[in-house]
Parts: sequence; structure tokens; C-alpha cells
Amino acid sequence: TYFHVVRVVAVVLVIPFIISGHVVTGGANDGVVSGLLVIVLILAACSVWLGKKCRLPVAHFLTPILFIIIVHLIGFETPTVSSSLLHIAQLFIGAYIGLLLKPHMVRLPKRVLKAGVISAVALIGLTYGSSVLLQWLLGYSFATSFLSTAPGGLDQMGLLAAAVGADISIVTVFQLFRLLFIFLVVLPLLKFVCRQVL
Repeated sequence: TYFHVVRVVAVVLVIPFIISGHVVTGGANDGVVSGLLVIVLILAACSVWLGKKCRLPVAHFLTPILFIIIVHLIGFETPTVSSSLLHIAQLFIGAYIGLLLKPHMVRLPKRVLKAGVISAVALIGLTYGSSVLLQWLLGYSFATSFLSTAPGGLDQMGLLAAAVGADISIVTVFQLFRLLFIFLVVLPLLKFVCRQVL
């Protein structure tokens, strides 16, 4: 849990500073919360129940994304989310991450504390290299390529992408593929190795 929290905190604190100089646009538009937007948000929230029934990974975030994709494929245009609503969502995400860090997690051996920080720094360094490679190969903006390869959560990187004007669809696809790879390949492989060892 400690290593995971250190990684998340490092990602949330460091990545925004790295991409702050690469803002593509101003992000979401300022505007009022329309009745249509409220209806879309309610339907997206209700879709989470279906995602949990289907046992989708990160159903609370993945199912609304699939819901909006289906709505767009049908031909309906969804309203733009205002900056104020986006900021509220970011505050909730930040509060959730803050609640993950418990006082007893800090009371660990210095060797473990150092290992957690070093692993987080190494992960961000690897992310930077991967994003430069992705930018060179596919021609994406730095913000899009960096958030696509960042080791943060799908919800966190999606909000950051919206805030800096990166291509949210590209970021979501890459983060979703990483998530599915962990669930469908890494976890079964770990279970297999553990069974062989034990």
C-alpha cells in the first residue's frame, strides 16, 4: 500500500509540473451546467452499476467512458463539461488520494522509504523516455504522449488531459490498454508463478 501511495502522490505532484509548460489549449470551456449535461452525468453514473455487474476493471470510471462512446457512435452530441465542474472533479480525486495516505504508512524503515521514492522517480523517468519515443513515432503532442504513458490512474490522467487540452481519447485508450494488460496478463501470470512456487 505504501509503494502504491508513494507512486500515486509522486504522479499527482510531479506530472502536472512536467506538462505545465506544454499546455495545448485552455482545457474545458467555461459555461453553465445545462439540464442536458445533468441528464448525461446521471445516466453515466447509473451505468456504473452495469459495469460492476459485468465485472469490468475500474467500473466506476471505465463504464461511463464506454457509455459516452456509445452515445457518440449512435450520433448524439454530448454537452461540453465546464471548467468549474472539472475543477470540482479534480478536488474530489485529490481528496481521495489524500485519504489513501495514513499516518502509520510513514512509520516505516528508512530503507523502505528510500526504495519507494527511488522507484517512483525511476518510474517517472521511464515515463518521460517512453513519451518522447511515442511523440517521435506517432506525432502526438508532448502532453498527450506523456499522459498516455504516465503510471497514474485512468481517472487522474483523464482529468489532467482535460485540464491541459491533451487528446483525451488517446490518453484514455493507452491508459485503458495498460490497465487491461495488467488485469488480463500480469495478474494471471503472477497467480501462475505463485502457484508454482508455493
